[in-house]
Amino acid sequence: MLSSMTQDDTYGRIRYRGLIAWSSRLEREWPFLTSQLETAPDRSVIDLGCGPGEHLGRLAREGWRALGIDRSSSQIEEARKHHPDVTFVEGPMEDLAELTTASVGAALCIGNALPSLDDTQLDRLLAGLAARLHPGGILVIQLIDFTPILTGSKRALPVTVRPGEDGDETVFLRVFAPDPDPRYVQFIPATLSLLSDGASPLHLQSSSRLRHRGWLAGELEEQLGAHEFRGVQRFGGMDGSPYEPNRSADLVLVARRG
Repeated sequence: MLSSMTQDDTYGRIRYRGLIAWSSRLEREWPFLTSQLETAPDRSVIDLGCGPGEHLGRLAREGWRALGIDRSSSQIEEARKHHPDVTFVEGPMEDLAELTTASVGAALCIGNALPSLDDTQLDRLLAGLAARLHPGGILVIQLIDFTPILTGSKRALPVTVRPGEDGDETVFLRVFAPDPDPRYVQFIPATLSLLSDGASPLHLQSSSRLRHRGWLAGELEEQLGAHEFRGVQRFGGMDGSPYEPNRSADLVLVARRG
């Protein structure tokens, strides 16, 4: 557990740096991401809900002026340690307009960060983006497709198993439970140790219960239009595949500030 993590730092309990195969993920996503960002008015980018900062680290190495924002003190601490050439700011991404005065050519909100925002918070975030993006600036949003999750036909994401310590492995589970409000779901991530021996091989490391707004494509497009984002494109993943509700794992939206 990271030393700076407080009891309220819920997202700090999810050790994204060790739970995701970042090298293969970045290689998989990079052709699509760079094809979108290459039309930005300049090579400056903000990553909203940046987590451990892996996307920004690579962008900085490719000559982008990079800024990451995340509400988790633990994630920011980890990002600063591994990516010293990137500027990171701790704070809620919906407070973007107050957290930085920088104007940028592109913004990312990927890795399912957006569902942590309710309707009011999303409105504040988009207003901040409209103020901070250059005219013609590019916004890339990625989140899971909530269409089957809100109906209850999909209850979990694929299990991830990663190398752990001392020959053990780490298992990452992500389960969804119903919420009283049909627009929301209860998101329950859990990390377990899979021991290499012993009669009880699985040990719980941490678990959380988070309330996520199940944003759908039409809702997000309406909100983007209200803040003068234009030319919204839908994709089914960071590989540029077409978006198909109930069949695509992800929803990716690319929009340009008017």
